[in-house]
Amino acid sequence: MKGNDELKDVRNNFTDKQKQFLVEIDSQKASKYGIAGMQVLGMISDQTTPVKVGDLTLNKDLKTLQLSYEKSMTEKDLETLKVFSQKGPINLKEIAEIKEIDSFTSIQK
Repeated sequence: MKGNDELKDVRNNFTDKQKQFLVEIDSQKASKYGIAGMQVLGMISDQTTPVKVGDLTLNKDLKTLQLSYEKSMTEKDLETLKVFSQKGPINLKEIAEIKEIDSFTSIQK
Protein backbone atom coordinates (compact mmCIF):
# COMPACT_ATOMS: atom_id res chain seq x y z
CA MET A 1 0.00 0.00 0.00
CA LYS A 2 2.87 2.38 0.64
CA GLY A 3 3.85 2.12 -3.03
CA ASN A 4 0.47 3.49 -4.16
CA ASP A 5 0.65 7.30 -4.44
CA GLU A 6 -3.17 7.53 -4.39
CA LEU A 7 -3.29 6.36 -0.78
CA LYS A 8 -2.47 8.87 1.94
CA ASP A 9 -2.17 8.49 5.72
CA VAL A 10 -2.96 4.79 5.74
CA ARG A 11 -2.11 2.90 8.90
CA ASN A 12 -3.52 -0.08 10.68
CA ASN A 13 -4.52 -0.94 14.17
CA PHE A 14 -3.78 -4.65 13.95
CA THR A 15 -2.40 -4.54 17.47
CA ASP A 16 -5.90 -3.64 18.66
CA LYS A 17 -8.15 -6.59 19.26
CA GLN A 18 -11.87 -6.91 19.70
CA LYS A 19 -13.94 -9.66 21.22
CA GLN A 20 -15.87 -11.84 18.80
CA PHE A 21 -17.70 -15.12 19.06
CA LEU A 22 -16.86 -18.16 17.00
CA VAL A 23 -19.85 -20.45 16.51
CA GLU A 24 -18.91 -23.88 15.14
CA ILE A 25 -22.02 -25.79 14.15
CA ASP A 26 -21.83 -29.57 14.35
CA SER A 27 -23.51 -30.47 11.06
CA GLN A 28 -24.42 -33.99 12.22
CA LYS A 29 -26.15 -32.71 15.36
CA ALA A 30 -27.87 -29.92 13.42
CA SER A 31 -29.07 -32.39 10.81
CA LYS A 32 -30.50 -34.62 13.55
CA TYR A 33 -32.70 -31.69 14.60
CA GLY A 34 -33.45 -30.60 11.00
CA ILE A 35 -31.61 -27.30 11.40
CA ALA A 36 -29.67 -25.61 8.61
CA GLY A 37 -26.56 -23.54 9.28
CA MET A 38 -28.13 -20.54 7.53
CA GLN A 39 -31.02 -20.66 10.02
CA VAL A 40 -28.55 -20.36 12.91
CA LEU A 41 -26.61 -17.62 11.13
CA GLY A 42 -29.81 -15.64 10.60
CA MET A 43 -30.84 -15.94 14.24
CA ILE A 44 -27.44 -14.81 15.52
CA SER A 45 -27.21 -12.00 12.97
CA ASP A 46 -30.66 -10.70 13.96
CA GLN A 47 -29.45 -10.34 17.55
CA THR A 48 -25.95 -8.97 16.93
CA THR A 49 -26.12 -6.76 13.82
CA PRO A 50 -27.61 -3.25 13.96
CA VAL A 51 -30.44 -2.66 11.48
CA LYS A 52 -30.46 0.50 9.37
CA VAL A 53 -33.96 2.02 9.57
CA GLY A 54 -33.43 5.14 7.51
CA ASP A 55 -31.98 8.62 7.38
CA LEU A 56 -32.97 11.71 9.31
CA THR A 57 -31.99 15.32 8.77
CA LEU A 58 -31.20 17.21 11.99
CA ASN A 59 -30.00 20.81 11.82
CA LYS A 60 -29.28 20.33 8.10
CA ASP A 61 -27.06 17.31 8.85
CA LEU A 62 -28.06 13.94 7.42
CA LYS A 63 -27.92 11.23 10.08
CA THR A 64 -28.33 7.49 9.60
CA LEU A 65 -30.61 5.78 12.10
CA GLN A 66 -29.88 2.28 13.31
CA LEU A 67 -31.61 -0.01 15.76
CA SER A 68 -29.67 -2.40 17.94
CA TYR A 69 -30.08 -4.18 21.23
CA GLU A 70 -28.99 -2.17 24.25
CA LYS A 71 -27.17 -5.13 25.80
CA SER A 72 -24.50 -7.01 23.86
CA MET A 73 -24.77 -10.79 23.76
CA THR A 74 -22.50 -12.80 26.01
CA GLU A 75 -21.19 -16.30 25.44
CA LYS A 76 -23.86 -17.62 27.83
CA ASP A 77 -26.57 -15.71 25.92
CA LEU A 78 -25.46 -17.40 22.71
CA GLU A 79 -25.28 -20.82 24.34
CA THR A 80 -28.87 -20.51 25.55
CA LEU A 81 -30.22 -18.88 22.36
CA LYS A 82 -33.35 -20.82 21.42
CA VAL A 83 -33.18 -22.47 18.00
CA PHE A 84 -36.46 -23.81 16.68
CA SER A 85 -36.06 -27.33 15.32
CA GLN A 86 -38.31 -30.06 13.98
CA LYS A 87 -38.19 -31.57 17.48
CA GLY A 88 -39.03 -28.31 19.26
CA PRO A 89 -36.87 -25.49 20.62
CA ILE A 90 -33.33 -26.30 21.71
CA ASN A 91 -30.41 -24.28 23.04
CA LEU A 92 -27.77 -23.38 20.46
CA LYS A 93 -25.14 -25.16 22.58
CA GLU A 94 -26.90 -28.47 21.74
CA ILE A 95 -25.72 -28.21 18.12
CA ALA A 96 -22.78 -25.81 18.24
CA GLU A 97 -19.64 -24.94 20.14
CA ILE A 98 -19.42 -21.26 21.05
CA LYS A 99 -16.07 -19.64 21.86
CA GLU A 100 -15.16 -16.04 22.64
CA ILE A 101 -12.03 -15.09 20.71
CA ASP A 102 -9.85 -12.03 20.27
CA SER A 103 -9.87 -10.83 16.68
CA PHE A 104 -7.73 -8.18 15.06
CA THR A 105 -9.57 -5.12 13.83
CA SER A 106 -9.48 -3.83 10.26
CA ILE A 107 -7.35 -1.24 8.46
CA GLN A 108 -8.24 2.32 9.44
CA LYS A 109 -8.09 5.43 7.29
